[in-house]
Amino acid sequence: MKKEHLFPFLFFLSSTVLAQIQPAQPATGYGGLASTYSSIVTFNCDDGATGYMLFTPASPHAATLPLVVFDHGFGEWNPLRYGRWIEHMVKRGNIVIFPRYQKDEYVTPSTSFTPNAVTGILRAIDTIQHHPTWTQPDLSKVFYVGHSYGGLISANLATKYASYAIPKPKGILMACPGYGSYPGGQLSSYAGMDSSIFVLDIFERNDNVVDSTFALQVFNQTTAVPYAHKNLVIHFADSTGTPHITSTHGESSCIDSTLDNGDRGIVMSQASYAYTDATDFYCYWKLFDALEDCALNGNGCTTAFGDTYAQEYMGLWSNGVPVRPLDVRPINLSTSVPAYKKEGMLNIYPNPFTDNIHIAKGTSSTEEMEITLFNILGEQIGHWSFSQQINTLNLSSLNTGSYFIRVRIGNNTWNKQVIRSW
Repeated sequence: MKKEHLFPFLFFLSSTVLAQIQPAQPATGYGGLASTYSSIVTFNCDDGATGYMLFTPASPHAATLPLVVFDHGFGEWNPLRYGRWIEHMVKRGNIVIFPRYQKDEYVTPSTSFTPNAVTGILRAIDTIQHHPTWTQPDLSKVFYVGHSYGGLISANLATKYASYAIPKPKGILMACPGYGSYPGGQLSSYAGMDSSIFVLDIFERNDNVVDSTFALQVFNQTTAVPYAHKNLVIHFADSTGTPHITSTHGESSCIDSTLDNGDRGIVMSQASYAYTDATDFYCYWKLFDALEDCALNGNGCTTAFGDTYAQEYMGLWSNGVPVRPLDVRPINLSTSVPAYKKEGMLNIYPNPFTDNIHIAKGTSSTEEMEITLFNILGEQIGHWSFSQQINTLNLSSLNTGSYFIRVRIGNNTWNKQVIRSW
């Protein structure tokens, strides 16, 4: 009788042991749980296409704070959709303006989206300034954040802030920016973006709504902005654990019912899928927090920019395996994603390995291969340069466990988690 129950028990035990959990929100730091303010106050002036909502921190009261303009995606004018991120921003010490810019999905033309957002922003600032006892926005410390069509609007605002008569941004973050099936709202060129603006341009590898077209356009055209504070960032899926980390168009969405303004539309009917996960904590929230700190205080710059371990790091699964890191492109690119990613141009094997690991180029390139090895704490523990087609590293001195290998060949970078076994 015991043998009859042994295999189901072992299967249950094995499934329990192997089920990996996503990284939790860190307690402190960029993207972390720690905050300065305990609650937020909402002001709703959602009265149509030029309407807005306003979120300010409370307890304790602040005289002035930086201002974040959060531009939503197409049809997502209910802040419910981004509620957790907005709450995170506000409790860390920002005023957030959420311009509506659309009356509904198919009535407001795309050419009106940016002008409507501008009107909503100016209305919101005017409202705050007419209430001197409220926390006032420091208009020298302004950031534009946008998802999807809102990312396009944020790029427009940052490029033409002077002609729109809105505050100049210190920085912008675009999350999956693009116009999808509704072109017309974009500028013909973003070459006029001021060189002092800090830019993070993020897209999802498996985004089938707007893909990478507009993200690449902005990145390539903003030639005045130096790569020291402009990065193109790519987020990937990772199916190591449950739930999987996905890489779709709506990854920056994260619902919070306390910010629900009651509006519903076709797109908002999908809001229930916008849960909060490691992608929020370690990608969008972390990178914006670091971007803001870098632009305002000179801190966090190596987390926001530079293709560093801190920037790419996406946390650890519950078994200690690193989540697939972000891919960062600090250099100009004029080609499409499949052309420059070249995932088949590198082979790292075996994995797991015992003593030796081999790293081979997938082409006959003569460019030098630069290899850097990190432990799971992000500490560099080895560095090599090779010109051969196939290179072997003897890593028998390492303890068993997980490590990170970064390989650079010319303008291409690969990051891979490897495991040393017995």
